[in-house]
Amino acid sequence: MTYFGSEHQETYRCTELEEAVSEELEDASTECELIMALDEMAWPMIIVEVKPMVISPTEIIMLADSALENLLDGLDETYGDPGGDYTNQSVVMKNAARAFVSDVVSAYHVWACEECGRHEVSREQALAIMK
Repeated sequence: MTYFGSEHQETYRCTELEEAVSEELEDASTECELIMALDEMAWPMIIVEVKPMVISPTEIIMLADSALENLLDGLDETYGDPGGDYTNQSVVMKNAARAFVSDVVSAYHVWACEECGRHEVSREQALAIMK
């Protein structure tokens, strides 16, 4: 799981809720600074849980069809009959493009995330986590 703190619109990549709270209050090095930081914050602290977005099978098909169309346009522009029609996408071409795009997507690291939960952390809970 990853979290980001919405209070200051800063993005955090944490594995646990406690780590997200610690990131929010990381500048407080002494207990006195921690209390002062807690007093200045709006409560409850909202921690938003996010997860990487998923590229759907439908999106893979759309990406493959678009890539194939662009490839065929380029080929026809350079190598096609100047007076003839553009090349139509065959089933074999579509299947090859979809297999290629599917392989690329499976190796691609998705950075963009979507919200999947919210957690309210009270001042007391934050103080307990930080001690």
